Parts: sequence; C-alpha cells; structure tokens
Amino acid sequence: MYTQTTSQSYGNRTQESFKTALIGFLLFAASFPALFLNEGSAVHLSQKLDEGENIVISIDANRIDPINDDQLVHLSAKATTDETLTDSTFAIVVEKAIKLRRIVEMYQWNETEASETEELVGGGTERRTTYTYTEIWYDILIDSDYFKLSKEHQNPPRMPISFDAFNAKTVTLGEFTLSDSLIANMNNYDWLPLTTKTFERLPETLRNQFNSHATSGKRIQLYGNYYYIGQNPMVPQIGDLRIKFEAILPTTISVAAKQSGSELTPYTTKVGGDIELFEYGAVTAEQMFKRAKQFNNLLTWALRFVGFSMMFFGLMMIFNLLRTLSAFLPFVASIVEFISVIVAFIISLTLSIMTISFAWIYHRPLIGILLLVLGVSILFFLKYSVNSEETESTIVPEEVVPEKSEGKIELSLGGFAVGNENDKD
Repeated sequence: MYTQTTSQSYGNRTQESFKTALIGFLLFAASFPALFLNEGSAVHLSQKLDEGENIVISIDANRIDPINDDQLVHLSAKATTDETLTDSTFAIVVEKAIKLRRIVEMYQWNETEASETEELVGGGTERRTTYTYTEIWYDILIDSDYFKLSKEHQNPPRMPISFDAFNAKTVTLGEFTLSDSLIANMNNYDWLPLTTKTFERLPETLRNQFNSHATSGKRIQLYGNYYYIGQNPMVPQIGDLRIKFEAILPTTISVAAKQSGSELTPYTTKVGGDIELFEYGAVTAEQMFKRAKQFNNLLTWALRFVGFSMMFFGLMMIFNLLRTLSAFLPFVASIVEFISVIVAFIISLTLSIMTISFAWIYHRPLIGILLLVLGVSILFFLKYSVNSEETESTIVPEEVVPEKSEGKIELSLGGFAVGNENDKD
C-alpha cells in the first residue's frame, strides 16, 4: 500500500467546479433524449412482440413444409453439427462441437485506488489517496505503466499466448440451418477436461518455446484442468499463465424465426424491426414471447434508472459549484450539499416522469397523459407543502388575557391558580 496526500486551494477548487458544472449540464441535457428514446424503443419492441405472438406458428423441426416459407415459425430440437473444431496451437480436437474457445489468464499486478477528502477552513481541501497492489489472475493484460508505483509493480508488456475462439460454420436444428446470429447467441460453454493424453499431444514447438532457458526456468505443465506455464503452480509468479478450454456441444434449444427454405433467419415485422428469439431447452412459443416481454420491461426500467441517474448526477455536478462557493466554512458546505441532494432528487424525479410521459403521449397518448398528470401532481404537492409551512410559520399566537371577575383576578399557570382577592389572605 502507498498513500499520497495532496492539497488544493479554494481558487483551484472553484475553477474545477466550473468545469464540473459544465460537464454536469451536458449530462443533464443528454438525459432527456436518453429517456425519450428509451420509451420509444420499448414501445416499438412491445409492438413487435405483440405482432409476432399473434402470427407465430409452431412446427416440427424434422420436417420442412414449403407452406410455411417466409412465416414466423417456432420449433424446438437439438442443435447439432458434424464439424470438428481444432486449436492447432495446443492440438485440442473436439468432434461435433458448435464452439470452442481458449481462455488464457496471466498472474499480474493490479492497482486499486481509494481516496478521502477533508475540507479545510478557508475553502481548501486535503486529499489522501491510498494505492493498493494485489496479485490476481486476469484474462486481459493490465498495463502497469499507468500505476502510481509502476517501477515496483511491473507486468509483462504482452501475453505470450492470447485468447482464441473457433466456431462451426454450419449448425442444424432438425432439418433447418441456424443463422449466424442464432449461433452467436449460444454461450453455454462446458469446461473441457485436460488429461495426460491431451498433454502428451502438445506440439514439440510449444514445449520448446516454454521449456527453454530464455524463459527463466518456466515450463508448460498439466495442473488440474489447466495447462500451467511457470515454475511452480502452487506458488505463482508475475507473468505465469494458466490456460483452459471450453466448448459448446450439441444441446436442445428453442427458436422463433423466419423460415426461409431450410434456413432460419430473422423475421421482419410489419411495424418494423426483426424478431429472432432463442432459448435453451424445449420452450413453447407462448413462454418465449412472455419472457421476451418480461425482459423488455426489465430493460426499459433499467434504462429509465440510467436516464434518471444521468439527470440526478448532472444536477449534483451543477450544484457542486454552490457547495464549493460556500466551502469557506465546512459545516455550511455540508448543509448546502444536503439541500442539493434533496432538490436534485425532486427535480430529477419530476422531470424524468414528465419526459417519459411526453414520450408516451407521442407513442401511446392515454398512458402518456396519465403519467403527465402524475408529474404535475408532484409539483403541486410540493408547492402546497411549502405554502402550508409558510402559513403555519406566520400565525401569531393569541395574547393571553387574564380572566377578570369582581374583586378577583385568576390566572392559570401550569395547573396552579394564582388569585388576588380583596381580603389579605
């Protein structure tokens, strides 16, 4: 671990805050088209799925019926291929494999950064940044030249062996051939076991490459389900490699796509856009479209949250300018920050709902109007709440007037009676 302390003056903070506010404004402005376009995309996808659900035909994968040509069809069967995939570098051969990939991980230094900022009286700051270095297995080369302590934590400049993938050119589903996009959706890889026999088949050139003196004693060896390149797999060193292989073998899938002769291709809908659904296992057409709609809803809400977050953090970056200007006294800056969070949240929530409502008015007017009413209602509720608080704060309490009676004055104080009579008692 290494900790660095830096200071920043009030003037520099103010300049940085202006830059941050400009970026925040751009982020805030970009949130509106992001929210609007997301709603349009959601509506369009919903319309496509509705159209597809109404016209899809379930067919037998083992029989090609010309009457279904150019129709949206649904079928379930085992996806297979007759091809043999080979990784010639390691002499890995897998028969009837749909996909084969080589995964290479290197033992490397990794840098993580954590910062704490303390505000000082007068508007300046003191920042303490801690850099932590750990050793990890990672399948992408980490460039150590950007480390704070790069000289002490050097990673190799390249990976001697890299990731590679091999795909079958033709994959069939019964009597039909899958499109490239359907094959690309298949990702249920299984880990291929490595044995003594597979290790013995390693090419001599590969053995010589890593068993030479030029590699500081490193050698290629079998370690569990990995090929390990290094001195000792129990005590890995920076730059050591471990390699595994994964493959996709024949498996049952369900597809909804266009029948084009003996091929399954994307189906173009009347509302525009393509339909090509894919799932593992024997799944009915009804279930496939139901799940596709559920995924569309989840994606829509996720992107709504992204749009809201863009708006919220954009406003926070703008309000940060006010916080910086009030940073002469740290406790005042904290109050400004607290108020900024509340105001930014309320504004972002209201404007997000109204933006979404305008998008739905454009695509589906009834739902859009209801959402717009909701957004305006929030604004009126906030305004009413503020006015109510102002009214309550301006009410003047009535003056307490002593109750008078002939020859006697009484005041009630905390439950006790204080009297003044003519007699001297």
